[in-house]
Amino acid sequence: MKSLKSRKKIPVAWQRSQQLWSRIRPDKCHDVQRTLQLMVDSVVSCSVPGPHSNRDSVEQIARNASTPIEVESLSEALAKPILPRSAVFFGRLGDVLDEIAANYPDLYWWVSENGLNMASVDPNHVLPDPFDELAGSLTIQHWKNGKLSAKSLLEIAAELDKNCFLVKENLQPGEWQYIAEHNQKRAKEPIRTFVEAAKHRRFGRLVRRCLYRARRKKTQAKSVRTIARDSDFYA
Repeated sequence: MKSLKSRKKIPVAWQRSQQLWSRIRPDKCHDVQRTLQLMVDSVVSCSVPGPHSNRDSVEQIARNASTPIEVESLSEALAKPILPRSAVFFGRLGDVLDEIAANYPDLYWWVSENGLNMASVDPNHVLPDPFDELAGSLTIQHWKNGKLSAKSLLEIAAELDKNCFLVKENLQPGEWQYIAEHNQKRAKEPIRTFVEAAKHRRFGRLVRRCLYRARRKKTQAKSVRTIARDSDFYA
């Protein structure tokens, strides 16, 4: 039997981004798939005159990439050292940013809804389950009067599909079994995505149940973080 750790559900976009870059934090990205595509497709070719800091470099790299990106927040650590000579940067945007971040202990980067961020992160912090993180957050946002509307259900399902989450890997085995049996009987009309499952009268309930679990886990994790923060404050 596989260990629980080896069975952890990691979407393709998360795996790919962490294979490419050691200093990315996919859990903090607004849209991991979109970030991955941007950082691979956007090319940097620019020079930064001296004297300059790595903060200066990151700001200029972000502005001059083939697909420019807004900067939301950069760590003060990037202001030092001051480098006397000019520097030339060339390559994929993600590669260049990762190389700069690697010069500082525990400095990581990610792209939020508002742009690029680079900040120190505790390396011992365990990454949250990516599905629970996204599905839970979206369910909380759409939660009204103790439930999800049919429209919200489809919107969340579409977002999960966009981020390359697989239905089979994120439903419980017993829930997936119902869909697997359906796919065997109706090979020409298989259920492969969250949107397809959400639109189905029978399987839509399974998707709701899955989202409610993610919401509960996200809420519980938030409560634990709040208690820990309050404990530190009063210590």
